[in-house]
Amino acid sequence: MPRPRRKRSDDARDLALAFLGANNARDVQLHVVIDRHIARVLDAAGGNVSLTAGLLGMHRRSLQRYARRKRPRRRRAKRR
Repeated sequence: MPRPRRKRSDDARDLALAFLGANNARDVQLHVVIDRHIARVLDAAGGNVSLTAGLLGMHRRSLQRYARRKRPRRRRAKRR
């Protein structure tokens, strides 16, 4: 039995992911790329937020706000 033909869009997607060196489509989503880039620059700057912000061309406070939004939220205990 012949194998079902794949769509051209599937082939194009696989080719694009291979070109980008990505394992799956999630690896190239914009928010994932931004998060990883900021983490790489912060690591290279030795955790110095001011230096990282300068290297990224943004204000230190903006980087701090971005990092705060990305932090998982802690659930507060309900009052009784």
